[in-house]
Amino acid sequence: MKKLLFLALLCSGCVHAQRSSSIIFSHNDYMQDKPVETAYRLEVGYVEADVFLRGNNLMVAHTASEIDPARTLEKLYFEPIKSKIRNNSGNIFPDGTRQLTLMIDLKSEGLPTLNAIVDRLKNYPEITSCKTLSIAISGNVPDTAQWKQFPAYMTFDGRPTKKYSSEHLKRVSFISNSFSTYSTWDGKGEIPEDDLKKLKEVIASVHSQQKKIRFWGAPDVPATWKTFLDLGVDIIGTDKIEEVEEFLKNQ
Repeated sequence: MKKLLFLALLCSGCVHAQRSSSIIFSHNDYMQDKPVETAYRLEVGYVEADVFLRGNNLMVAHTASEIDPARTLEKLYFEPIKSKIRNNSGNIFPDGTRQLTLMIDLKSEGLPTLNAIVDRLKNYPEITSCKTLSIAISGNVPDTAQWKQFPAYMTFDGRPTKKYSSEHLKRVSFISNSFSTYSTWDGKGEIPEDDLKKLKEVIASVHSQQKKIRFWGAPDVPATWKTFLDLGVDIIGTDKIEEVEEFLKNQ
């Protein structure tokens, strides 16, 4: 019996280690050498694409000056994601319990850009019907009063300072804010106690709403990743997805 219990605990630890990458948020994923593909191989939980509407085209770029006509939302994300869902019998990953969120950050005017995304997604029923893939909208998000006009498969990136009705909260995928709102810590030495207190308060507030929390603009270093794990931050945003995945394996 003791041996069986030991094996059960060992297997439980293995599953946890295998799934730890689900808290990784691939910030500006399109800047990776292989957009989607590296994040997918590591089985991260979130990938981000910044999108501009130019004419009738949805362009993926960090700034307007960096727009490349060849880098469309369909080519970089919708097409490869569609193929993966088809290959996995309707799931995004071979393991049907694992989830992926594609966060689309609207860089151009919110309402027309989002309408163009919805229109384009009509060509991808595999994506919109996939139960293990979520589409979250961030950036120039339309006002909550307009959310009901968008399909139910679409959720939104919330803010901790905004008050949501119970109905609107159902459409919030997770809640995010700038790390600099709470701390100027650069990831070196110890984080100040006052900063820790502020972070703990906002994390507790978000968790009280049964939502996950994400910070952007935090120092992208192991000290920050460790601090976030200790504080119970649900989503770790990073440009270094392979390094974070390796870091999580060793925790």
